[in-house]
Formats: sequence, structure tokens, C-alpha cells
Amino acid sequence: MDEASTPKPARDRARYTALYPMWIALFVDVLGYSIFIPLFPFISDRFPGGSPIVVSFLLATNAVFGLVFGPLLGSLSDKFGRKPLLMVSLAGTMTGFLVFAFAPSIEFLFLSRAIDGIFGGVYPITRAVIGDIVPIKNRSKQMANMGVVHIIASMGGPAAGGILAERTGTLLAPGLLAVVFALSALVITAAIFKETLPIKTGMYQGAPLQRAETKAPSQLAQAGVGDVPLVKNKVALYILAQWGFHSLYFMILVAMGGLYLGVHIGLNSEEIGLLMMLSSFIRIVVRYSAFVPILNKLGDHKTATFGLLLFALGFFWLIFVNNWIQYLISLIVTSFAATCARGPMNSFISRSVSKYKQGRIQGIANSLEKVGEIIGPIIGGTVLALVGGAGYGLLLFSISCIPFAMSFKKLVYPGEASIALHEKPQ
Repeated sequence: MDEASTPKPARDRARYTALYPMWIALFVDVLGYSIFIPLFPFISDRFPGGSPIVVSFLLATNAVFGLVFGPLLGSLSDKFGRKPLLMVSLAGTMTGFLVFAFAPSIEFLFLSRAIDGIFGGVYPITRAVIGDIVPIKNRSKQMANMGVVHIIASMGGPAAGGILAERTGTLLAPGLLAVVFALSALVITAAIFKETLPIKTGMYQGAPLQRAETKAPSQLAQAGVGDVPLVKNKVALYILAQWGFHSLYFMILVAMGGLYLGVHIGLNSEEIGLLMMLSSFIRIVVRYSAFVPILNKLGDHKTATFGLLLFALGFFWLIFVNNWIQYLISLIVTSFAATCARGPMNSFISRSVSKYKQGRIQGIANSLEKVGEIIGPIIGGTVLALVGGAGYGLLLFSISCIPFAMSFKKLVYPGEASIALHEKPQ
């Protein structure tokens, strides 16, 4: 049976098997980050000079280097291919984990986080691969799967890191565990991942490219066939600005959730962990039960707008929260919101540029998240300390209103002029 006679769902499933090694690579990337989170007290106690302030900068170090090198790795993947840059990223991540495992001092821990940030190309390349092979109408669903992988890794990583460090009294065990995962992902990628860059495969979203489209973007530009430069792409810039505001409040929520629960609600570490696990469970349930029916019913744009509205409502409720039950309501709403908003928004980013700039645009989007990781905890922590829980909720609500308001602008994608942002998927 040839491809033309194969039922479409079966063809889609076969095409998306190329994403399986990407999910593994993404899991490793998130796992390495999440293993590190519960080790702050351990590092502060065991490493000379590891004061709480110094240790907090360790987390920011990864984001700072990812901010600079994420767009570079994404752009290089547009030129040399997704597979070689993905393997470089995984090899660099594994090296960072090795340095972390055997670090004799706080300076080597900073080096390990810097290496991990420099080679942090897994996220943008994964999004670029999805843009390469997944048709527009299915792209939001596959982008949302990135959130599921993130949740699963975040549920197991902190527990594994904390238990191994406490039981062994060193960073060797959690570090080597991360190395094993990174090495496994590297071997799997080398063995089974198939290149998806259109100018190398001659295919885009499952369809053959025209002969002219197989040329490099620079050649097309010289021939007058190239697409709009990113700096002049108003649609891409608008969507990136919306993503930047969203990433800011989302990173504040992720990074400061534990501190908020401890300072404002008065929960202990175990109770905070249980609530965080519940949040992850809710997002998985929503992804596989409610998200797809909502997406099919409302379409990409309305689903994203609905998610952004839920974020604003959840944060507004947070202004009045005084106990964990009230906070649970906000947690459920924002978990639902994240599933509805983030997948479609990532799809919009990929649709705002041509097939030749998928790596670059996703690298920039990843850098905007890194900006949120750097300044979000500073802003959120300062407001929480000076104003309290109500001010913290008001801060998140105020920022969340911006991307929600921006979602009402009707946009048409460059290179896909027949596909409007408000269009309902068929």
C-alpha cells in the first residue's frame, strides 16, 4: 500500500514518529533543570561560598547563557540541519551534567550551568521540528505535547535529585543520573532521528517542495523568491511581544510558586510539593481530556484567547487568597489556562515565519522565556516581600492582561496569506 492510499490518520502517526526522539531529548533537558531545583539547600550547606544569594544566581546562569545562545543554535539548525545541532546540544548538556556531578567547588557549579545554557538548543529545535513536519491544523496539539513532557520530567526530576543527594551526601549521584539520561537521548537521536529541515529533505509538512524552494534561503533572496526579513515581519514581532509578556508572568508563577505558598500561605515543603504535583496532574488530565475537544470546537485563536483569559481570572482571584483551598482554585484555573494557551501560542510563533526561519524564530522565543526566568523571580520576589500576597496577585493579573488584550488583533501570517489567525482548523 503506497502513501496515497494509506488512511490519513495512519500517515500522520507515521510522520509524527520523527517527534519521538525529540520528546526524549526534551525530557532530558527539563530533567536536568528540575533535578537542580531542590539542591539549593544542599549546595548552600556543603560548598564554601554557597550562600543562598550565590546559589540563586546559579539558576539564573543557565538562563543568561540560554538567552544569548538559544537564537544562535536555532539559526544554525536552519542552515546545517536539525539533527546535527540537536546532537551538539545534547552532547553539551551531557558535558554540563558531568561537570556538575564532579564539581569540587561552587565555581565549577557555575561552569556546569553555563555549559548547559550555552548548549540549550533542545527547546527551540524541538519547536522547529514540529514546524517542519506538522501541518498547521495539528500543530497546536503537538506543541501542547511539549508541555506534557515538561510536566512529567518536572514531577520526577526534583524528587530524584533531592533523594539521591541526601542519601549519598554528594552531587555525584544526581549528576550521573542526568548524564545517563543525556547519553541515552544522544544515542537514540543519532540512531533513529531523521532530518526534517525542508531544504535538506525536500519536504515540508509532508508535501514535496517546489524545485526553487529546495535552494538555500540566501539563493532564494537573490532570485527574489525569499521571504520577509524577520526585523520587517510585523506579524512575527507582534506575536513575539505577546509571547514575551506571557513568558514573564508564567515564569514568575513557576519560579515563585513555592515561595508564595511558604511565605503567604504558610505551607511546609511537603505540602508545597503535593500541591505542585497536583498542578502537574491537572495539566496532564486537561491535555488528554478537555484540550483537544476545546481546540476542535473553538479553533486555535479562540482556544489561546480563552487560555489567556483564564490566566487573568486565576491571577485576579489570587489577590484575595488567604489559605491553601483558595489557592487550589487559582492553581486549577491557571493549570487549565497553561494547557489551552501555550500550545496554540507556540503554533502561532512557528506560523509567523516561513519554513526557512523556524529555528531562528523558535530560538528567539526561547530567549524571551529565558528573560522571564532571569527577571521574573526578581520582580515577583520583591513584590511578595514588600507588598505581600495581594500585591503578588495584582502584579500577575496586571501583566496577564497585556497578552490577553493583544490576542484580539486579527493577524494573517506571512507566506500563508490565505490562513488567518482566527481561522478554525478543519
